[in-house]
Amino acid sequence: MKAQPTVTVFMPVYNSEKYLREAINSVLGQTFMDFELLIIDNGSTDGSAGIISSFADERIRTIRHELNFGLIFSRNQGLAESRGRYIAMLDSDDVARPSRLEKQVAFLDNHPDFGLVGGWAELIDEQGRPASVVWKNSLAPELIPSFLLFGNHFAHSTVMIRKSVLPVDAYRKSLAEDYDLWVRLAKNTKMCNLPEILVSYRDHEGGISKKRKDDLAHELKNIYIEQLADLGITPSEDELYIHRINFTYIGADLADFIEKKAAWLEKLAAANDRLNRYPAEAFRRIVVGRWLSFCSANTRAGLPIWKQFWQSSLSRSIGLSDAKNLSKFLIKCLMRKDKI
Repeated sequence: MKAQPTVTVFMPVYNSEKYLREAINSVLGQTFMDFELLIIDNGSTDGSAGIISSFADERIRTIRHELNFGLIFSRNQGLAESRGRYIAMLDSDDVARPSRLEKQVAFLDNHPDFGLVGGWAELIDEQGRPASVVWKNSLAPELIPSFLLFGNHFAHSTVMIRKSVLPVDAYRKSLAEDYDLWVRLAKNTKMCNLPEILVSYRDHEGGISKKRKDDLAHELKNIYIEQLADLGITPSEDELYIHRINFTYIGADLADFIEKKAAWLEKLAAANDRLNRYPAEAFRRIVVGRWLSFCSANTRAGLPIWKQFWQSSLSRSIGLSDAKNLSKFLIKCLMRKDKI
């Protein structure tokens, strides 16, 4: 094995026998071959260890723990043990497309001011069949730090990171650990997603985010609170709830909630105008985009929603780039006649 490969592909493993062989094969079959595959088996009690040992490829390096010390321990150990100048993430139930490493290495080599590059992810089911859903996260790099105030923009298994930009305490949370890391990295380095599918992401009931939804929601709330503090805002519980609802609102008081959503987004825009925590133009574009997306997702009352949309000061910043989505929004309003 090369002492200092260009890339470390890091794969944490815990009781992953069902999908592990396919995940490992997807790494070994890469068109870019200057890598090590670092596998940390965190106390698996199923057949994972046997599957790992069945591969005779010298690029595989395995660390095995008899006990399960948790995913965050594994992730941070993987970063510390990695030998490559780039670290590619791949969870043990996902599948990398053959040219994934080649394309991401080329990007980081040619863009030294970028510390992280991801890509699109196609969802697959437990049997590996495409679910007809592709996460196409494609914001321009200058917009991503502002967008992260509202949610994640990177599928973890698609991400390749320049090791030199990582903080010492890279992974800190148990469920939203990736999102928390991207938020902190965005303050110091550029980030983007390549506009093509690089990974098949397995969506199955055994996924930890599905099994621990309430815990995940709590961690996301804390990440929002930390970012809002940078804007000088200490949100109430009601404001946090409003902040988290970015798309469909199912409550009966839709008209009232839309007014509250507008007031909240206007508050964010005013705070950034005052403190300049994010680039002004980029932040305004993201906030206006959130406003348009939210209203467009809540057209069950028809044209009254269209009227409410234009009553907000946010709508004055609508630009030509929003014309297509604005047209779709109007058509949806014209087609709906429910009451609110």
